[in-house]
Amino acid sequence: MDYIARQHAGAGLVAAGMVTAALAQGLFQPLGYAAASVVIWATVIAGLVGRVLPAAPIARPAAVAGVCLAATAMLATASVAWADDQGRAFEEAVRVSFYLGLFAVAACTASAGARRQWIAGLTVGLAVVTVLALAAYLQPGFLGGPQNDIANAAGRLSYPLGYWNGMAALLAVASILLARAGVAAPYRPLRSAAAAVMPLTLLGIWLADSRGGAAAAVIGLGILVASAPDRPKQLVTLTVGVAGAAVLIGVGDQLDSLRNGLADSAMRADRDRMSALALGICILSGVGAWLLDGRRPALRVGRTLRVGLAVTAAVAIVAGIVAADPAQRFRDFKAPPSQSAAATASDVSSNGRWQWWTAAVDAFESAPAAGIGAGGYEDYWARHATVPLFVRNAHSLPLQQAAELGLIGIALFLGFLAAVSLAAWKRLAASRDGGGGVLVAVIAAAAIGAGIDWTWEIPAAFGPAVICAGLLTASVPALPLKRDGYWLGAATVAVAWVAMIAAGLVVLAEIELRQSRSAAADGNFSEGIHRAQQARTVEPWSAEPYTQLALLEEQRGNVDQALADLHKAENRDSEDWRLSLIEARLQQRQGDMPAARKALERAQTLSPLFAGLGQNQG
Repeated sequence: MDYIARQHAGAGLVAAGMVTAALAQGLFQPLGYAAASVVIWATVIAGLVGRVLPAAPIARPAAVAGVCLAATAMLATASVAWADDQGRAFEEAVRVSFYLGLFAVAACTASAGARRQWIAGLTVGLAVVTVLALAAYLQPGFLGGPQNDIANAAGRLSYPLGYWNGMAALLAVASILLARAGVAAPYRPLRSAAAAVMPLTLLGIWLADSRGGAAAAVIGLGILVASAPDRPKQLVTLTVGVAGAAVLIGVGDQLDSLRNGLADSAMRADRDRMSALALGICILSGVGAWLLDGRRPALRVGRTLRVGLAVTAAVAIVAGIVAADPAQRFRDFKAPPSQSAAATASDVSSNGRWQWWTAAVDAFESAPAAGIGAGGYEDYWARHATVPLFVRNAHSLPLQQAAELGLIGIALFLGFLAAVSLAAWKRLAASRDGGGGVLVAVIAAAAIGAGIDWTWEIPAAFGPAVICAGLLTASVPALPLKRDGYWLGAATVAVAWVAMIAAGLVVLAEIELRQSRSAAADGNFSEGIHRAQQARTVEPWSAEPYTQLALLEEQRGNVDQALADLHKAENRDSEDWRLSLIEARLQQRQGDMPAARKALERAQTLSPLFAGLGQNQG
């Protein structure tokens, strides 16, 4: 028993980390990913200094990809000097350094045995998250899942990450890993259990009503089958899972109140029915997988039939494209989102993405060399918004990278992408054994979400892809690092210390700010101010502590000090229209109406669409 525990300890740690990250709102908040970054980089330092890491020789593509990530983190940190929001730029740099640490840990533990531990841990962890997410959705209150206040969130599965597209991206990766485990798990009960849970992942994507999640699952599963060492066996497992999901989705589509989000008796009844059906389908899928375990259906298709099928498929695709009127569909895609109805997966509209992408291109053109600064898209969109939708991200990683970090950032992004793509090609060209296919499938699925949404900002959703990229690039058949290995290790230790310190500053500042808000909520303004001052000491470049001080001084009636603190916040976040609205309120309380009008005019200049709404709400 002790031997088995030691053998699977790594997988257990990965699974526990995955579940913990998901339940912590996906580590989306700065406190979450910064604290995780400290732990990860401490592990890297301990492993390198203790000569436990790397566990196997690291291939050159991993070094190239890691250098590109490290340079991106340094560029984001340097952009504090020219970003409109200095605090946000620093936090985004820490987010990148978190992913760099995750990549480094995976690359340093990419031996064959360790790769199996990583994949097994991710599979188990995501399977647990899938079950918890479905349980929270179908049985509201079971896990105390929070209500989601985001527009169009009603009825969509979003717990525990808080964002339905993020959950769909996570579930797409889970479906790929479970499909692979249904064939590659070492024991028959484990293979059957993986097949039993797989229908829940596809049901979850449907309940999230996410087009991106569905596309990611289809593409990822397609790559998994194409790269599988035993395609017939992989197709058997996949068929069992998809068949179970088809039954669940087909029945669910007939339950009118299942996804209405009204929390009425009809919804509860439909969700009870779906809960019972889901349990039954999981059992039947597991039993079916058990009975079919090891079966390899003979799939012999003659050349003539293959050509005929290919021609038929090509004709059908062309006919479908013509019938769909692609020009009109493209116009519908670019059209501004409707404000009268919630967006659904069947919509053709981009739901605002075309406008956000266009703004990102405009931002890049305004500062092509080094961009507008990390985290600067939110303020840029507020000033140049063309539809009344408030967003912080461009909903596309490459476009946001171009807007915020310019040509340098894009060059680093393309360098990372090239290293991963080269590793994928070499790995699959050399052999389809060893788990390379599932690594490529996970990366491809995550790339869909990163290309058309902001799922990369949610570590629990995007982190598995970063881990797979580290495992893939470090283990690809290529010349390992030899003479340069020592210097790369020394540089990694140096980067690790800097990253730990930067993340630690974010953690300390966030803790102090949270305690400040808590004290203020209890009416203890002196303690709240003290905590905000501590946060200011930790992060003097951030506007957030100064804003908190201004709000607390206002509540104490000290308007002069509140204005002084607010002006310091505005110096550190010069484009935030909300700060100008606060200033207008303070100037009005002080009786300086000309200054109040000037502040209002500035707020409306910084955000023509949103400042008026904020003023009305205030």
